[in-house]
Amino acid sequence: MQQNPLEGVTLESFEQLESGLLNWRSFADDTVYDAAGMMALFCACLHNLDNYALLTELEDFSETLSQEERAFLNRLCSTD
Repeated sequence: MQQNPLEGVTLESFEQLESGLLNWRSFADDTVYDAAGMMALFCACLHNLDNYALLTELEDFSETLSQEERAFLNRLCSTD
């Protein structure tokens, strides 16, 4: 059985985790934004969805994204 990588981290609710991610800047210095670190967290979320989400959940997922979020994902994936 795989050990929980968040063991020892105290999160009381989904809202606490979401707020932490929305407001996170870096582990080392709150005055500097660690874009590579945030991308690593984003990629971890993508891998988590790929590994554990049901196909029906993924089919419904696009409906939860705002137009701005879709546009940002398109820019993120653009090679231009």
